[in-house]
Amino acid sequence: MKRPVTGATGGRMNLINDSDRHMARMMCVMALKSSEDTARRVARQHLSAAQNGIAQGRIAYGWVRKGEYKGQLVPDEADVVVRIFQDFMSGESAYSIAKAFNAEGIKPPAASTWSSTTIAKMLRNPRYAGMVSYPSSPGVPSMASARPAGVSWYSSTKTIGNRSAARARNLGRAKNALARTGRSL
Repeated sequence: MKRPVTGATGGRMNLINDSDRHMARMMCVMALKSSEDTARRVARQHLSAAQNGIAQGRIAYGWVRKGEYKGQLVPDEADVVVRIFQDFMSGESAYSIAKAFNAEGIKPPAASTWSSTTIAKMLRNPRYAGMVSYPSSPGVPSMASARPAGVSWYSSTKTIGNRSAARARNLGRAKNALARTGRSL
């Protein structure tokens, strides 16, 4: 014979009893309502701050991350960000940009060396367009006045998509050619 569940509610309720089970359900509903209210309130505060140009969330490379000047441009880092976008738009790959920065001794955002992944993430980051994305309203302007001049985020994301699609088409062609020969990748 199985023993009834007790203690799951802190010992105040016996979940075998109908009225206690009902009270436990009500407590869960009230906790959910409170959590949803808090989530809405925090989201409103973040959205308002973003619309007023106040830095929100993790500050991206190129801006002061802490203190009194949080959200203001760091000129040396901003120049690196602009160069990443310009080099990428002129046809350089994320790997070649990372390799060049490492050779020049340019300090990366967090790691000890630049990587193609870091560069690719920066190219896809909407913060470099002065935008903060929210699930309910993507692309809310934020820190737009602090955006490094010369950064073309929209163009770079389109180029990334085009390059990815071209790689996928080429891979598909290679698989088809191998399949015709009876081999596979």
